[in-house]
Amino acid sequence: MSAIILNYLNQFRTRFNEEIKISVNDLLIKIAAISLVRVPIINSSLEEYGTRKYDLIDIDIAVKDGLLTPIIINPDKKSLFVISNEAKSLIMHARANELKVSRW
Repeated sequence: MSAIILNYLNQFRTRFNEEIKISVNDLLIKIAAISLVRVPIINSSLEEYGTRKYDLIDIDIAVKDGLLTPIIINPDKKSLFVISNEAKSLIMHARANELKVSRW
């Protein structure tokens, strides 16, 4: 099943990349954001006295050899194009150790 889903994502990305370049990671960020909106209990954590639900959706991006993980803020409200451009910029700044504190 997962191979079918990844195949579909790659086909979508190939068609989309004719206009702009997006990565599988960009797609996964958008999919995760949509999932968090549709199933809000996923956007929560267990605490000592119950479950804490979060209203905001922020997704961290792993960067190879990076000490900081840049954050895509509110990806649920952004287009795939905006997510892709923002991710590229944040990753570049993280690799150069130039991220603003508010972005990690």
